[in-house]
Amino acid sequence: TIQKIPSAHREFISDTAFDYYGKRLVSASADGYLRIWNLINDEWSLQTEIKAHSSLITRVDWAHPIFGQIFAACLHNGMVVIYQEVIGDSKRKTWTKCYEIDLSSSFPLDISFCPRFYGLGLVLIFYLVLYRQFVVKMVLYIFISQ
Repeated sequence: TIQKIPSAHREFISDTAFDYYGKRLVSASADGYLRIWNLINDEWSLQTEIKAHSSLITRVDWAHPIFGQIFAACLHNGMVVIYQEVIGDSKRKTWTKCYEIDLSSSFPLDISFCPRFYGLGLVLIFYLVLYRQFVVKMVLYIFISQ
């Protein structure tokens, strides 16, 4: 069946990603917000929203659940940010920014977490502008230790 999710984004949705089990969804938008949705009793409900940037968030991806609840987002300013769900002092689950990767002299195009047997790693694809004219498409693999 097809289900509609009321996005609550104020601008267009630029990317979405399901977690490994298809029970969670993260949506990214040009309004600078990330929204995390949970599938409960066959209905999508908004768990939280994160103001990640002042403008476009281009890509999102989930890590394998063996590493916990972790996702990454590409921001339009050249940053790649990794968020992790943690249990706070009040035993309430919250999302915290655990890593920032600054690619501000480039433009990130895509991100993808590696298969779990490689460890917690992230592949970044981005353009790097050199000498105002020369553009190089780069692939960078980052291993993230927990």
